[in-house]
This record gives sequence, C-alpha cells and structure tokens, in this order.
Amino acid sequence: MENDLENVEKLEMNRYLQVIVASKYARLVNSRLARQRQEEQGEETESEPQPYRRVAGEALQALIDGKIEFESPEGNSR
Repeated sequence: MENDLENVEKLEMNRYLQVIVASKYARLVNSRLARQRQEEQGEETESEPQPYRRVAGEALQALIDGKIEFESPEGNSR
C-alpha cells in the first residue's frame, strides 16, 4: 500500500480530485458487484461464499494506472 501512496503522489492532479475520482470509481465497482451478486443468487439455490474484494484499493490502482476516464472542473480530462 505504501508504494501505491507514493505513486498517487506522482500523479499530476489535485489530491482532493484524486479522492473524489477514486471514491466515485469504487462506488461504481461496488454497485456492479452488488448487482452481479443479486443475479447470481437468483440463479443459484446454494449460495457460495464470495471472496472479499478491496474496491478502494482497486480504484486507487486504476487511478494510478490511468484506467479511469474523467473530466475535472478545471476542464482537464484524463
């Protein structure tokens, strides 16, 4: 996680914007996972334990890797 934080500091964007973008992305991933679980539960009679996922960490890594597209209030897009 320390390496992730070092990489986040290297991004050329406002820290506040980093938090907002990563948080929105994490919410999106969470909602997709919830929808997927609901669909799977409807299809299966036995529910299997779901692996724990750290979506905040995934969102942070996606931000570092440049996989999140967004437009900032300043007009900068990525």
